[in-house]
Amino acid sequence: FNYAQVSDFLLASLKEPFTWLLVVLAVLMVNADNAYSRRVERQGNSRWFGWYGSPTYRKINYAGAVALVSAFIFVYATIEAENLRDEGGDMVDVTFEFGEPAESATLLGTTSQFVFLYDLENDRVDIHPFENVHAISFRSP
Repeated sequence: FNYAQVSDFLLASLKEPFTWLLVVLAVLMVNADNAYSRRVERQGNSRWFGWYGSPTYRKINYAGAVALVSAFIFVYATIEAENLRDEGGDMVDVTFEFGEPAESATLLGTTSQFVFLYDLENDRVDIHPFENVHAISFRSP
């Protein structure tokens, strides 16, 4: 969050279209369930389904969908981070403006102003502004 702008979050979500699919499916499922809940409410609250036809249930339904999507994104990000540590990722050679030799690292990602590199040997993340980067060369797999 310290290195990102709002536009970075919008563009990052486009890199993983599966997350948008999950959000759309969650919204459709909640809307369908809430429509049925309103139908039950119009038919009259029975002893067994009174809670289901209540407005409180529909509010909890939205909160549950947000919690479910958030949990999925957290688990997905955790798995991706573990895979990056185990399998490596996109190895790049970065040349900086200062004339230093190229630095080899794993490319974690970029924002509109910064490059995030993971140094496997030192187990640390280095963040460099784009102004200091001369070139990024990708290695063939």
